[in-house]
Amino acid sequence: MAWFSRSGKPEPGFADPSRATESDVRHAYRLLLKRDPDPAGLGHYVRLVREGLSLDELIAEFVRSDEYHDRTERERIADEQPVDLGGYQLIVPTRDPDFGSNIFHFRQYEEPVRQVVRDHLREGHVCVDIGANIGVVTCLAASLVGPSGRVIAVEPNPDNVQLLYRSILLNGFGNVEVLPLAASSARTVFSLTGRSNTHLVGARGTAGGGHLVQSVALDQLLGDLPRLDLVKLDIEGHEPPALEGMWQLVMRYRPTLLTEFNPRCLDVQRQDGTAYLRRILTLYPRVRVISHFKDDETFTTAEQVMAFWSRRSEEVAASGQLPPGLLHFDLVAVAE
Repeated sequence: MAWFSRSGKPEPGFADPSRATESDVRHAYRLLLKRDPDPAGLGHYVRLVREGLSLDELIAEFVRSDEYHDRTERERIADEQPVDLGGYQLIVPTRDPDFGSNIFHFRQYEEPVRQVVRDHLREGHVCVDIGANIGVVTCLAASLVGPSGRVIAVEPNPDNVQLLYRSILLNGFGNVEVLPLAASSARTVFSLTGRSNTHLVGARGTAGGGHLVQSVALDQLLGDLPRLDLVKLDIEGHEPPALEGMWQLVMRYRPTLLTEFNPRCLDVQRQDGTAYLRRILTLYPRVRVISHFKDDETFTTAEQVMAFWSRRSEEVAASGQLPPGLLHFDLVAVAE
């Protein structure tokens, strides 16, 4: 531990922790370039260190190098692999802890949700996938609606969008339109947090970093759609504002509505789960509740759904399958 004088400078005899050392150079080679230092490169950086190079400057030198960029790009490409999901292929990040590794190893994901999509989409249909992520539902929908149909994928995460584009090209889909935006109730700017399953948080100024994204109300952007057959929403608790932003479209066409219902995420986003259910039930006579735990029930009131979620959440937690409060449902609403 270094000791500092009142001037902020290290006391004599103690190393300045902000200055890089020759040992730091050797570690940078191993950790960032994943190789031993070559004599010329080592000599170059040791000279800079002796001239007063800071630790932050040393790290920046390595991270900005062509070698570091090329290495990380090779690793990224090697990590992203095509997976056959039955009728279409999906490019997945195999080491992604959110879901990519599961898709890669088990060749399936969100099976109850995908079955709803299969049940309700036909040739020529139009689907809006809100929270498209890397394209699990988007690509399935594109394979179902065919060349005469249309799929609109809404996804603000730029890394997910790139993977989605690659899957579209791999499958040769000409019926998918990607909107690299966030769906909400109004046009504003949000900050993304998280990895592939990102959350929207309010952006205040430019402080705090993070990736900033534009949000839109889909009524404004897609108001001229000639039809709308299915809407899927899965955006980590931001579903209520997104649905509100396309309410005119939903009222006009009464599409099959497939939405995640995650009370924990809704609470984080300061959204009222009961109010969301009631809003849906003003247009649809009932909601079907499905889950990964083979739940499949139908209810006609918001209170019934909330009571069922509370009971099932306790049961799933008691069985050790999930921590308390982490159970989420998917809701299916169909017009009559």
